[in-house]
Amino acid sequence: PLADKVNMAPALRTVVLLLGSLFGFIFPPIIGVISDGTTLKWGRRRIYMIAGGIVLVASFLIIMFCESLSNKQSGRQGFLIFGVLMVFFSANILQGPARTLCSDICPPNQQVLMSSICGVYSGIGGTFTNLIGALSLYKYTSLSQEQFILVVCLAISFVAILVTCIVSHEEQLTEKPASLNPFIGLYNALKEINRTFLCIALPYFFIMISNYQWSIQFSAFMGNDVFGGKNGPDINDPEVVRYQKGVSWAMLCNVVNSAVQFVYGFFQSKLVDKVGLKWVFLVLMLILGVVYLLFFFIKDKIVFLILHVPMGLAAVAYNNLPMAVISLISAPEKLGANFALLNCFNVIGQQISNFGIGMGLGKIWGNKPGHLIGISCIFAFIGAILSFWIVVPDKVNEISDDEIEDSESEDSKPAAL
Repeated sequence: PLADKVNMAPALRTVVLLLGSLFGFIFPPIIGVISDGTTLKWGRRRIYMIAGGIVLVASFLIIMFCESLSNKQSGRQGFLIFGVLMVFFSANILQGPARTLCSDICPPNQQVLMSSICGVYSGIGGTFTNLIGALSLYKYTSLSQEQFILVVCLAISFVAILVTCIVSHEEQLTEKPASLNPFIGLYNALKEINRTFLCIALPYFFIMISNYQWSIQFSAFMGNDVFGGKNGPDINDPEVVRYQKGVSWAMLCNVVNSAVQFVYGFFQSKLVDKVGLKWVFLVLMLILGVVYLLFFFIKDKIVFLILHVPMGLAAVAYNNLPMAVISLISAPEKLGANFALLNCFNVIGQQISNFGIGMGLGKIWGNKPGHLIGISCIFAFIGAILSFWIVVPDKVNEISDDEIEDSESEDSKPAAL
């Protein structure tokens, strides 16, 4: 919505999103490997969370006031772009170590449960933030809707970082790894990738292609297509009013999505124990594909509230189960690098969607964001099919296939006395 308000060209938005994903490709491996080898007495992860959090606060403030920082439209666009890019940068500094910290301090037999609880926290944050927008509480302040929502995001981020850094007790790494070159660490993670990693990373990759268009197009879809509005600087313009009502309804849908994530996060680990991680992931991705397909045909705002129930279930699965598998097969000193490698599958998938669907098909369906979401169902179905080959490790820190073969050959030799 802010990009609409400052009349940012679609091509420029695509470039900004590309840079955001490029940050996501470059910085997580660097921070992941460096944090794996950090020997501070305070621990390996929290110092990066604090540094990222400070930059995040400054970035949100720039975005909030981008309209008042310049009298020219180009200047407003410049401040918005700078603020958004700084959010991408700080989020990548913050999120990788924060998520790795969860796996660091959690016992192996609770990794799936912990990943599901991460989904619960995601649900709490999403529910609270989107409810603020859905209720249009900005009307009771001197801020615009976008500014008020960013204030709420800022407060949640500050509290989350503060609480995590206080209560999470990390063990100090006393011996530095042989190499701290982050790209060597990422290269080694790529070189040592095994079948278990690949079988979860590939469906995750296609699901990220599928999910990306919904994440960036849904608000515009509700404001333009469903409510028939158009965003602009004049908040009293009837078209702008209709557009903002659409954005508020989109956030209400996200409230449903996040609330479902919050509730389902408590039960996912139990469901996985009963029917298996592979089948939970596969079925929910099939359902997600059907939901995206319906964007071609449905324009009823009530139906979209209902559709966000299965979308919330799927979000808990694709955001957390792949990381649970990676946690189980990774040694502690390689966990940050392996998470960063998994994130590369995410980033590449996003950019395939950004350029292939957003820019490519966007030229055909430029004013039909619902079609861009709908066509993404193809990749959700591909991800579901690939889920048939997911391998769920039955032991912690599963070694690579080559190492297993070497071990078996050694076992066949007579033992030395």
